[in-house]
Amino acid sequence: MTRIWLHLPLILSLAAFLGCPPQQTASTDSTADSSATADAAADGDGASVPDPEADAVEPADASDPSFDADEPTADSSEASDGEEPSADGEDAPPEDPGDGNADGGEEPVEPARHVESVKLEGHDAPVRCIAFSPDGKHLVSGSEDRTLKIWDVETGEEVRTLSGHTGWMWAVTYSPDGKTIASGNADLKIKLWNAETGEEIRNLEGHTQRAFELEFSADGTQLLSASGDRTLKLWDVATGAVIRTFNGHNNEIWAATFSPDGKQIASASADYNVKLWDAATGSELRNLKGHWLRVYDVAYGPDGKWVVSAAQDKDLRIWDTETGQVIRKIENAHTDWLACVAVDPQGKRIASGSSDTTMKLWDPETGKELLRLRGHFGTVADIAFSPDGTKLATGSWDRTIRIWDIGKP
Repeated sequence: MTRIWLHLPLILSLAAFLGCPPQQTASTDSTADSSATADAAADGDGASVPDPEADAVEPADASDPSFDADEPTADSSEASDGEEPSADGEDAPPEDPGDGNADGGEEPVEPARHVESVKLEGHDAPVRCIAFSPDGKHLVSGSEDRTLKIWDVETGEEVRTLSGHTGWMWAVTYSPDGKTIASGNADLKIKLWNAETGEEIRNLEGHTQRAFELEFSADGTQLLSASGDRTLKLWDVATGAVIRTFNGHNNEIWAATFSPDGKQIASASADYNVKLWDAATGSELRNLKGHWLRVYDVAYGPDGKWVVSAAQDKDLRIWDTETGQVIRKIENAHTDWLACVAVDPQGKRIASGSSDTTMKLWDPETGKELLRLRGHFGTVADIAFSPDGTKLATGSWDRTIRIWDIGKP
C-alpha cells in the first residue's frame, strides 16, 4: 500500500498522458442533486413559496400549486378549464432575471437604465389579475389563493383583504368612481364589493364557466364580462340583471374591453380570433383573423381607432378598428407566449407581459421595443398602466405584484 501511494504521482501523470482523466469525487454532484430534490419536494407539497430572490426557480409543472391537473395542455384543442398553456410546455424563468433594470436584449432598445419598482408580497398563490383605482392611489389584485388584496401604491402596504370567493380569482376591476370593485372567480360568481369597507354588495350569476375579464362602462352603470362559456354579458350593476348576451366565439373568451367612447366592445378568444361588437345591439361588427393560436388579451388605443392583441403565438398585432386590417405585426415579441397587453393613457406605449417572465414596452407607431423589464420569476399574468401613465403594475405566477416607475413617454 505504501508503494502505491509513493508512486501515485507517477500513475496520475501516466494516466493524463494516455488521455484518461482522473476520477472526480461525487460529493459536489450529490450535494447539487440533494438540493434539487429538496427543492422539488418543497414545490411538490405546495408548502414552499417560490423565492423571487433565489438564483433559480424550478419550471412550472403539474406539481406546482399554480397548475390544475384537470386543465388542458398546449396540445389540447379545447381549453375547457382556462389554464394558459405554454407553447413548449414550460414556464421557465430566464437564466438571469436581474433586478428590474432595463435590458437592451438582442435588438436595440432604449439605453439601459435602472427602473425602480415596488414589490408587493402577501398572496399565497399565483396572482392572476390586477387593476389600478381611478385615482391611482390603490391597486387591487386577485390570486389563486381565493382572495383579493387592496394595496397602497405609494408605500406598497396591504390595505385590506377581501374574502368570499371559493375558487381561483381570474378577473378584477374598479368602477369609474372607485367606489366598487368587481371580481370574477372559478366559482362562477361575479361579486361586487364596496371598495372602501370591503363588504360584499351582491353576486351576479349567469355564466356557466368562469369569468376571465371584467370591465365597467364609462358611466359605471354596466359591467362587461368575458367567460369560458364562450359568451360576453352586459350586466346592470344596480340590479345584477343581465342586459345582453353576446354570442359568436366558438371557444373560451379570455378578454373583453369597451372602446373609449363605449360604442364598441373588443373580445379575444381561444378560437384564435379577435371580434368587434356593437355594444348597444350585441351584433358582431367584424372578425379580426390572423393569430394562429389562442388570443389572451386585447386593448384599445385611446382614440378607439386601433386595438392591439396578444396571443399564444408570441405575436402582438395592431388592428385598424374601421377596416379590420392589420396595421402592424410584431412577430416573436417575446420568447414565449403572451399573456397580457395594455396601452398607456396617451397611446404612446404598449406594454406586454409573457410566460418568459419579462415585460416590454413598445412604440405602437413603429413597433420598436422601447424598454424591457425583468424581476418576476413566473408568467406575467396581468399588466396595467396607472391612470397618469407613469407607473406600470404587473401581477405574476410567482405570487407577487410589482409596480414599476416608468415615467411619462
